[in-house]
Amino acid sequence: MHSPLKNSKIPFTFYLFIGLAITFVLIVIGTYMFYFGRNGVSRNPSDWGPFGDYFGGVLNPIFGFLSLIALLITIHLQLHSIKVSEEAHSKQNEYLERKEKKEEWQAIICHIEKLIQKQAETKIIKNGVVVGNIGSAISRVGELMSKKGIHGDTNFANEQLKSICDGITIEKLYCLRSALTSLLEYLVKYQKYIVENDTAIISHYVSSYIGLIGNLGQMGLIDKRGMNLLDKIGRK
Repeated sequence: MHSPLKNSKIPFTFYLFIGLAITFVLIVIGTYMFYFGRNGVSRNPSDWGPFGDYFGGVLNPIFGFLSLIALLITIHLQLHSIKVSEEAHSKQNEYLERKEKKEEWQAIICHIEKLIQKQAETKIIKNGVVVGNIGSAISRVGELMSKKGIHGDTNFANEQLKSICDGITIEKLYCLRSALTSLLEYLVKYQKYIVENDTAIISHYVSSYIGLIGNLGQMGLIDKRGMNLLDKIGRK
């Protein structure tokens, strides 16, 4: 085990005041000996009285002044230590608050993702036969419109959906569109609370749904506001 005294750091001012005190003592004794030391050391107790008066009279004010300065420095250091402690406490509270908000948004995002997955994985039927799910139908229509250079034509998109499956129209995709737009909004808000430089979660959601969002945009279901939200994600 390491000794606490060995690891403790003594402030520089401590050595400074010790050095000043010793210096003043040596100066006072040296001055006395320079003027009165030629007579040698007296064995008469009465001769030591004037020396004591001289010694105490000169050093007491000096030591009192040094004590006052040391007290002021101590108070200053304590105030500085309190300020540093308060700043650290404030930063810790901010960190914990941001972390709590981050976890709340993670839960919300996880919930909305489950809704998106449920809707995108809903089976689609054509002539009584399962031909895929809504996600795959959106991909087929979006890619077809992209190849033909058609963008935002909901009527064309609606006709293509009807040709792929029964009972699925543009109106049936509004709920999925709203859920994806909400996801983008939540991701924009979530990234404000990322404490660490970790954008893996955001990258996961963007890469997972960028194709679905892009195809819905091609079909005219994701408006300019939704695309602006997508553009904001990752700007940190």
